[in-house]
Amino acid sequence: MSSYRFSPAEKFGVWDAHDGTCFWCGEPIEYRHATIDHILPESLEKSPGELSAVLNQFGLEKNFAINSFKNWVPAHSSCNSRKNATVFKFSPVMIATLEYASRRASRAERICAKVEKDRSKGRIIATLEDAKTEGLVTKEDVIELFKELHPEPTKRVNTLRISSRWSVVHKSGDVVFVTDGIVGGYTTNDPNPDPSFLCPYCHNPGPWNGIICLSCNQRSDPSD
Repeated sequence: MSSYRFSPAEKFGVWDAHDGTCFWCGEPIEYRHATIDHILPESLEKSPGELSAVLNQFGLEKNFAINSFKNWVPAHSSCNSRKNATVFKFSPVMIATLEYASRRASRAERICAKVEKDRSKGRIIATLEDAKTEGLVTKEDVIELFKELHPEPTKRVNTLRISSRWSVVHKSGDVVFVTDGIVGGYTTNDPNPDPSFLCPYCHNPGPWNGIICLSCNQRSDPSD
């Protein structure tokens, strides 16, 4: 269990920025059932030497904060528990995973700031956080909350395509971030991709959303 106490605003920001989806299994997750997981486990903070080595291995800055929006993702409690303190082995796809989360960080931070600024919305979020049964907030409250907090959709860029389904919205070296207008993920445009990008089920290089291959919708642990 995390030693960091997430505020309702932080939790909502992470959950909403990742489209209300569990990062590890790709399934929808209700806000009140969501937990916040760390891609790089919080336990690394207790081992400065190991943390420094992991940050260096993944090409992250020395001041990379384990407890930050760049390292937080929403997860079912069961998925969170299964991952626990696992440090996934170094691979290009794990670098892409961290970059993917990092690209959602600014969006999560903006949503969090909006919640913290508007106390009335914060009270609604806190109520959702503490809710144990249905019916503690009205439908109108929830609609208003989502309407005012949900950011504008990311502008799609259609100049590059990796297939008829996927449009590239960002490129970073051999890693490309793609969307089909509904779901997004990351893949590679390297003609000889690193094996870590290849799905063990369909043998395509993703695109990946967490550990879900969006080509075949199968789950594959990044350490496999």
